[in-house]
Amino acid sequence: MKALNLNVMTSIQWRQENEEFQNQIMKEEKEYIEKQEILDAIRDGLLEIKRRRQNGEEGITLQQLIDEL
Repeated sequence: MKALNLNVMTSIQWRQENEEFQNQIMKEEKEYIEKQEILDAIRDGLLEIKRRRQNGEEGITLQQLIDEL
C-alpha cells in the first residue's frame, strides 16, 4: 500500500511540475512572438523608408500620422 501511495504522490508531483514547465514554455514562446512581431514591424518600416528615398517619394509627417489616429 505504501508503494501505491508513493506512486500516486510521485505522479501528482510530476503532473504539477510538467504543468509548470509547459506554462513556462508557453510564456517564453509568447514573449518570443511579441518580440518577433516588433522586429518585423521595425524591419518593414525601415524598408518602406528605404523604398521612399530610392523613389524620391515623400513620407507622411508626424502631424499627419497623429491626425490619422
